[in-house]
Amino acid sequence: MAGLNHGRSFKRFKEEKFPNEEGVFYSEVSKKWVVRMENKSINKTKYPFVSVAQFETELEANQKYKEIKKQF
Repeated sequence: MAGLNHGRSFKRFKEEKFPNEEGVFYSEVSKKWVVRMENKSINKTKYPFVSVAQFETELEANQKYKEIKKQF
């Protein structure tokens, strides 16, 4: 049985290109601030950085980034 998308491509995920670095970036697609961190899982060669959270304001995103960075 096929997944929920039934094999369709989601164009919105292909349109946006985030920089390959950690930090806080504004997403034009979701219109939110995105926190990106280094990927520490098995598939890090394919996806070296992953988006971990989205926020309405840049201040909230920066606070979360600092909080996550402090843990590692």
